[in-house]
Amino acid sequence: MPLDVPSRLLASSKIRMNYQTTIFQSNSRKIIRDHDPAFSRLGRMRKGIWVVLLCGVLVLASCAPGQPPQNPPENVPSANTPTPVPEEEPTATVQPQTDESASSVESEGADEAMTFQIVADRSEARFIIQEVLLGNDKTVVGATSQVTGEITVVPSNPSASQIGIITINARDFKTDSSRRNRAIQRQVLLTAKNEYQFITFEPLTIESLPQSIGIGDTFSFSVTGELSVLDTIRSETFEINVTVISEQELTGLASTTILYADYGITVPKVPIVASVEDEVQLELEFIATKVE
Repeated sequence: MPLDVPSRLLASSKIRMNYQTTIFQSNSRKIIRDHDPAFSRLGRMRKGIWVVLLCGVLVLASCAPGQPPQNPPENVPSANTPTPVPEEEPTATVQPQTDESASSVESEGADEAMTFQIVADRSEARFIIQEVLLGNDKTVVGATSQVTGEITVVPSNPSASQIGIITINARDFKTDSSRRNRAIQRQVLLTAKNEYQFITFEPLTIESLPQSIGIGDTFSFSVTGELSVLDTIRSETFEINVTVISEQELTGLASTTILYADYGITVPKVPIVASVEDEVQLELEFIATKVE
């Protein structure tokens, strides 16, 4: 049923009043915001919160996986770049010598040539000859300690070993008879003359050396060289037997047999000597110590 006129007017009046109330409330809030400092600070705080949130979102976005890293400014180390650690200078460390290293040192020492010198007062050069004296067989020995020479040994390679010239002061030969000694100096070896004072042997070749030499070893070999007596030089071969006493000492015996007539030696005839053998045995018994 349609409203009458007074009802329509009343309804219209209520609508206008509600509209005016809404406008008034809206204007009132605006006025309060504009003139009330509290509302002004609240608004700025809200804006600041939004700005902070927005910055946080941007930072998180920049750290998100799959995004290319930003190039850091020059001379500014990146947080992900490890700090270089200064290298320590090498320091020499002395390792304790083990049995293995000690044996290595010994093997190295074995490769080095070692020179041994004949010790005169512990060595003897001698000749041995047979004669018949007053109807009896007699062995005559003339000896001297005045002998010099050197032996160079390479234990790990004995074939490289060498023997120097052996020199004997024949003027110093002594036998059991002073009469015989004078005869040797003046009539047999003529050592009273300076040019015949020394007998020398110069080794040229060494044969039959072992493959290796160690402490305590005894071995034999032969040495061929030039023997010089009076005015004659002839090739002679000595058989030598050597024992390695220690790294510091060798002992040995060298021997050969010659015919004295080959060197122009003559033995004077005397009534008490019926005969003298043609062969003379030459020996060198020596001790040699290492030259430091």
